[in-house]
Amino acid sequence: MPTNFFPVAFAQPLWLLALPPLAFYAVWMARAGALPDARQRAFAVILRVVIFSAVVLALAGTQCVQTSRRQTVIYVADGSYSVGGVGQKSARTAIGKTSETLRGGDKLGVVTVGGDTRLLVPPDERRALALPKSLPDATEPMTTNLARGINRALSALPGDTAGRIVVVSDGNENAGQAIEAARGAKSAGVPVDVLIVGDAKNTAPETLVERMDAPNAARAGEPFRLSVAATSRTGGKGTLTVYRDGKEYRKQAVTLSPGKNIVSVNERGGKPGFYTYEARLSVDKSADTVEENNRAVGFVRVTGEPRVLVVRDPASGDPSDTASLVATLRGQKIMVTEASPDAIPATGAAPLLAYDGIILVNTPADAFDKSQMTAIQSAVRDLGVGLIMVGGQYGYAAGGWIGSPVEAALPVEMESKKQKRYPAVSLALAVDVSGSMDAAPQSGGSDSKMQLAQEAAHRGVDALAAQDAVGVIGVDTEATTIVGLTPATKKGKVHSGISELGGGGGTDMAAGVEAGYDLLKNSKSPVKHVILITDGETPPHDYAQLIASYKKKSMTFTLVVIDEGQSEDSLEPLKRVATQTGGRYYFVKDAAQLPKIYTREVRTIRKPPLIEEPFLPKRGGNGANHPLLEGVGLDAAPPLLGYDVAFPKPTAEALLLTHRDDPLLSAWQYGLGRSVAWTSDAAPRWSAGWLAWDGFAPFWAQMVRYTLKSPQNSGADGFLTVRVVRENGKARVVADAVDPQTGTFVNNLEMRARIAKPDGSTETVLLPQTAPGRYEAASFDAGQVGSYTASVLYKSPDGSERAVPTGFAVAYSPEFAALAPNTALMARIADVSGGRVLKSGTDVLKVRGAKRVIASLALPLLTLALFLLPLDVANRRLSLWRTRETAKEAVAQVQQTVIKKAEERKQAVVQAQEQAVAKAQTGIAERKKRFAALENDDEE
Repeated sequence: MPTNFFPVAFAQPLWLLALPPLAFYAVWMARAGALPDARQRAFAVILRVVIFSAVVLALAGTQCVQTSRRQTVIYVADGSYSVGGVGQKSARTAIGKTSETLRGGDKLGVVTVGGDTRLLVPPDERRALALPKSLPDATEPMTTNLARGINRALSALPGDTAGRIVVVSDGNENAGQAIEAARGAKSAGVPVDVLIVGDAKNTAPETLVERMDAPNAARAGEPFRLSVAATSRTGGKGTLTVYRDGKEYRKQAVTLSPGKNIVSVNERGGKPGFYTYEARLSVDKSADTVEENNRAVGFVRVTGEPRVLVVRDPASGDPSDTASLVATLRGQKIMVTEASPDAIPATGAAPLLAYDGIILVNTPADAFDKSQMTAIQSAVRDLGVGLIMVGGQYGYAAGGWIGSPVEAALPVEMESKKQKRYPAVSLALAVDVSGSMDAAPQSGGSDSKMQLAQEAAHRGVDALAAQDAVGVIGVDTEATTIVGLTPATKKGKVHSGISELGGGGGTDMAAGVEAGYDLLKNSKSPVKHVILITDGETPPHDYAQLIASYKKKSMTFTLVVIDEGQSEDSLEPLKRVATQTGGRYYFVKDAAQLPKIYTREVRTIRKPPLIEEPFLPKRGGNGANHPLLEGVGLDAAPPLLGYDVAFPKPTAEALLLTHRDDPLLSAWQYGLGRSVAWTSDAAPRWSAGWLAWDGFAPFWAQMVRYTLKSPQNSGADGFLTVRVVRENGKARVVADAVDPQTGTFVNNLEMRARIAKPDGSTETVLLPQTAPGRYEAASFDAGQVGSYTASVLYKSPDGSERAVPTGFAVAYSPEFAALAPNTALMARIADVSGGRVLKSGTDVLKVRGAKRVIASLALPLLTLALFLLPLDVANRRLSLWRTRETAKEAVAQVQQTVIKKAEERKQAVVQAQEQAVAKAQTGIAERKKRFAALENDDEE
């Protein structure tokens, strides 16, 4: 922390101790230099003291401390559903009132918050009065996370003004911890004021169903009770309808009193399985405002014999794929439910608790959507459900499972970076981006045709392998290359390009066919393929030359057409490009099927290897004494006729190998469950000899039983009762441990719970002991709508880890349950942060804070030292103080020399003149003598 000597502060004040010795050293060094002039020595001392002082002050972190009276106010406007339109209008009014009270230099900003935040108006003087006329909808309005809003406002506050945050909300928080965020604001010296608002529905008649309480488990035939908690403001008569596994099961009349009500429904455990119960309450509209909050969901697990779900896609493969397997398992007293992929839930893994194992038989990945695959993965990892994949022409890589959540749960991977057995593919994805693609498809749905086409393209890219390449083209009346041919290892770049598709314009698909060819014509990949998707009419075009070019480059073309209405004359030329190049033509009435079509296309063109030749299985390194193969008698097993190529994962157990040392039977532990990969089939195509082999039934029964959910993961110990308590968008797991023999509490257990949420994410929470025999986890967010599963894990006396599963569901967003403002929470936020509970926006700046603004002086001080250093050198080297005297002496010497030279020149001139006169006089005398002589001669 800086040490203050107002108005200066020092971040590292200990450096100041160096000033006296350095000053002494500077004086001594200047005198020791024996400079000839006293003034020169004094100047040297001053310079060096200043230089050393500037350096020391810079190292000490010298800072200039000033007090700023300018204010920055950031509003956190709650835009969630529970606030409503009236609350939004109140927030806008309050912001406008505060803007009128701003002084010069003050700033105003606005953050909107729902489940996430958005900085609507950055804190800026120029924009303080330019507020939007109405606040836009918040991000994720079905959630209220005030903590995120406060933290976002803190991050947006400038450092040169006093900050203040104003939260405008009804306080019905159902995600995050606003109190903790308020404490963080106080630590930063920023008070949080609150303004409580709410919609008119907070006083309207309302009836809601809060929850359904159901037992975690029940035995077959055992009676139990479903308890439905409902709250009504006015009371009245209504009807409670109970659904079991989606079908109407029971209906009864109810009479509600004002306040809280408990309605009980008596039930009896049926066949073993996992049952989902839903209660829907119907009341008169005069007693209800929001219909969405009139339902609740609960789960009951009825125990019995193990159940296995065998899944096969009727649209692919053959009934013989599962016929022998199902008959064999039933003969081994294993309850088998045979179903299509639709039996896998898309809402979460909870319904799969009805089964102890799942077997996927020769089924392609495009028969499932991603949420179904995630449910399978979560069921194995988090709930302990077993998983087996059986191969065939639609299994493993041949079925397009590469990179899927199911592949993550299996002990094998579909492709290897070390072995490239698949031909490399270059794929061009051409997408119609004309204006009509922004409309919803004729088949219905909320997504536009462009959104569905983008999703399909994403799925196609995901199905590519590392050695492949892909490019993206947008087509309207012209073709634009969005992403050039890019290695599939850079899928992120390609996905970004797909997300940018859009525009609006006419339709001319000939440009797309030609652009696809230009993109791939120089590719070295053995497989080159173009997929074009369009929904509109396209002008006629002669594709003969393009078809010839496609064939010359061994390039194929697939056409996908969405919706009805295109003329045959328009589509027929494009269809010929597909048929004559070896591609395919799809006319799609249900646009939701587009992702599956693209995945199937990639699967078709990649042609992953299926090895179809007889071989005898051989044991792998881990298969000699493995319990899965014990007593099966594999030495007498007949040959198999084929298998899907896969590659073992590093931690998997390779129990059986093919003649090429590829994995045939692999197993591993995945989370709480076990999974097995059998790369051959269980049908006449590859296992014809095995179907008649005596070891077929015990082999498959042993494999299935090996993967089944352990009885330990069903709470077989019988002493642990698990329940989930939910309130205000939060949930916590409570476990009570009581010895069933003695009735005493079981203490000192180590427990944790693994929570699987509706979006596929997981969270692990600890369950510390809070009372005799009671273990409770800290609250976790349960604001997502959908099914939750919780596996409570503990260590048994023998040291093994066991699990008890339970589940619960959020039937509707907590926003629909908000009946009145949470004034207590809002007041607590203000109290914790040092803020106030406001009545209007004009009260915000009635209390103005002050901010100490600190500016570092280190750089100016170092600059001063660097500037003075050359002056010190010049003072010592150039003898600046003697320069003037030396110059005067030199001038005097020059002047004397000039005068002397002038005198010498004057004397020389005079002497020359005298010599010239004398010479002239001598000459005249001589001439006179000659004239006189001549005169004498003449006289004679």
